[in-house]
Amino acid sequence: MIPLIPPSLLNFLAGLAAGAGINLLTSIEGGSHFPRGQVVVDSGLWILDAMLLAYAAHLAETVEREAALAFDNTLSAEEKRDIMRDEVDKRRLRYHGSIVLGVVGMVVSMVLVPGIL
Repeated sequence: MIPLIPPSLLNFLAGLAAGAGINLLTSIEGGSHFPRGQVVVDSGLWILDAMLLAYAAHLAETVEREAALAFDNTLSAEEKRDIMRDEVDKRRLRYHGSIVLGVVGMVVSMVLVPGIL
């Protein structure tokens, strides 16, 4: 089982991505000499990345919450791992998909930042 990235770290990265997108948008008003369309598209990608990472954080929090509801003092460590694994399996595709799309999107967004290339 691949461990979940802590939701707090995913939310932090989502905040950084959203900040990058908003910063690009404000650069238009500050007199950026790059084409507006290019800046707006890149900014939109950063914000989309932030949404994907925030969604992954939501899924990770849901897994932890649902597993915690099933835990009690009579369960062994192995039974608790099985419960956690079951909760992860229910959301695995959406979680990994949002992480992969978010990371790929961030790489693309970094390459598209005006003036980088």
